[in-house]
Amino acid sequence: AQTVVPASKEEVWNYFQDPVQLEEMAQFPEVEVESSGKTEEGAEIRLYLYFGIWKTVWDSVITYVDAPNAFQDEGKKLPFPFTAWRHTHTFQDLGPLTGVHDYIEFESVVPAWMVKCFLSGMFKSRKAFVVNQFSPENKRRSAFD
Repeated sequence: AQTVVPASKEEVWNYFQDPVQLEEMAQFPEVEVESSGKTEEGAEIRLYLYFGIWKTVWDSVITYVDAPNAFQDEGKKLPFPFTAWRHTHTFQDLGPLTGVHDYIEFESVVPAWMVKCFLSGMFKSRKAFVVNQFSPENKRRSAFD
């Protein structure tokens, strides 16, 4: 998935490198994050995912960081239906804009098309949130908060 964000690469990197931002970005499922707050190799992140009354845990570790260009997380303890997960985030300087790319590799116990449908919806809502987060209107408003 790709998102073009109306902000510099450094601004976007600073936002994404804090795992707690995932709590704001995630519309469904609702997410609660436990982490050191740093995106550095070896950092562990625990996500609590809430699907209505059902709660599950997702443990990941940051396996690669090339600030401010990319970072990668890999699943350690994954919820159903995943058996493997690797998510690479890259950030591309597009002048006054930044291209955010998500490349996901996974294995699951259900057909890949089912997982892709769920992930597509999840990333579509995340994309809209992130673009709005960096919109000029939000930047101006936050300067006066």
